[in-house]
Amino acid sequence: MKKKQINQNKIHSYVGLLEEQTHEKMMEHLKAFNDGVIAIIITILALEIPVPHSQTAYPAFIKSISIFLISFFVIGNFWYHLTLLLSNIKQAPKRVIIVDLMYLADLTLLPVLTSWIIEKPSVLAVVNYGIVYLIAQLVRMWLRHIIFSIHISSTLPAERATIIEEHTSRQMRLRTILLFILNGSLIALAMLNPKLTIYAYLALPILDFFLPSHNPTIKK
Repeated sequence: MKKKQINQNKIHSYVGLLEEQTHEKMMEHLKAFNDGVIAIIITILALEIPVPHSQTAYPAFIKSISIFLISFFVIGNFWYHLTLLLSNIKQAPKRVIIVDLMYLADLTLLPVLTSWIIEKPSVLAVVNYGIVYLIAQLVRMWLRHIIFSIHISSTLPAERATIIEEHTSRQMRLRTILLFILNGSLIALAMLNPKLTIYAYLALPILDFFLPSHNPTIKK
């Protein structure tokens, strides 16, 4: 009976170790997949810039480059934060992969919307750009919450981890409200002046990237 119990413990231990190694390998593949998809997104962005076939088309060409650069920095900023988030955990459980794929799916729409704005910076084009931008921020916040929960549950006692998770959930709700206010204001501005609004989106990734981020330390 004892031998059977010992064998079962060894099997459980082996299965647990195998799952851990699988999740670690999945994390490596996930990071490589993210880099590849975002590189393709940026490449498609560049291909959407129309070639000037005459001198009179050159001003429009410069304008197209400026819109491309806005989306470039927007996507670059999203890539930066995604890479930063994934560096906080060694394994990639299924829920992280699912939310990560949702994040990438949303970013994949930006080249289409950028092309739309280049061709015709209408109210509808800029509003849709703003909606996709908002969704990306919300999904990133959701992913951040999941990764933080995984991190504290693996490093802190269950009781303390629950208290901290409740606190971060309240913070997440507050940030969600602020995101809706900020992005809602930009979408409303797009209805009045779409050309100005698309350039206002350039300020968001620049501020997000260069302003110091607050990463609270967890005390055990």
